[in-house]
Amino acid sequence: MDFLDPSILKNTDKTLETRKLLFKSQMTHLKAAFSTKGINVAPYYEDLRFFSKLKTEYQDTILHYLQIQVDLLEERIHSNHNFLEFSRSLCMSFLGRAGFSYPQGLEENLLEIDYIAVYDLQQRMSFATPNHFYWISYNLEDVYCRPWFELYRRNKLIDQVLRDRATNLIMNQEEKIVMNRDIPMHTISEIASPKMNSVTCESKLYSPLWRNGRAAGFIASNTGQLTASRVLPF
Repeated sequence: MDFLDPSILKNTDKTLETRKLLFKSQMTHLKAAFSTKGINVAPYYEDLRFFSKLKTEYQDTILHYLQIQVDLLEERIHSNHNFLEFSRSLCMSFLGRAGFSYPQGLEENLLEIDYIAVYDLQQRMSFATPNHFYWISYNLEDVYCRPWFELYRRNKLIDQVLRDRATNLIMNQEEKIVMNRDIPMHTISEIASPKMNSVTCESKLYSPLWRNGRAAGFIASNTGQLTASRVLPF
């Protein structure tokens, strides 16, 4: 499908149908960007069943964040930049363009090969480094429009500890980077996806994010190696 003019995002009177067209366009362009690195991912459900259920305010927010991701990836493709090797750089560029602030020392604690994701206050993914999609078999609509705990499972004790830490960040009860050194290597498994993939990972850190001085979500950074049907390039 044709890529709609991003200036439409600035129109505060967008109809639901316009938002749907924008979302499909952005998902199609993300899929195309990933395919340049051999990553094949489905973009969305034809009826946009999860995007359509989001509140209008969040639809506008995720459209804004997705446009930033599309722009970042296409800029790197045009400059022959291998975006798979620069997770930290992509994430920091996203945070800057999206207007997030974060604790001092965040960038120094991230690596270019990390799996880095930004989550909103409802624990839906707002940004994900492309290396995630070597193992995720959900479509992009699932990933960006549903909270992570609907999509993945892990050891119950580890899951509860990480949920509690995420909640503390969301409630603005923690203002520093939380290093997850006490969390052992563990397996994350897809709950109901086309391939039911699993990945062995290490939860590295959580970090709060703010916009205009208010809690706006958090960052999760992980390291890991695929144990299911695909092989990561590192």
